[in-house]
Amino acid sequence: EDVVQLGQEMEFKILRIDAESKKIGLSARAVGKDDEPIIDTKVYSSEAGTGMASLGELADFGLGRTEPDQEQ
Repeated sequence: EDVVQLGQEMEFKILRIDAESKKIGLSARAVGKDDEPIIDTKVYSSEAGTGMASLGELADFGLGRTEPDQEQ
């Protein structure tokens, strides 16, 4: 049985990012637990002023591949 339904909105905590296999590990149980953030709480955006970035851009930055707001 599926834990979530199609279209259902939930909050998840990102546990790991595997760029090689293009997968992410998520946890609904870990939401709200007081852990140190893995990535700074700064806003990383490729679109100035919108505060939006793709998951791939965030993963690349978190893995040290690019700088925030850097043109590619």
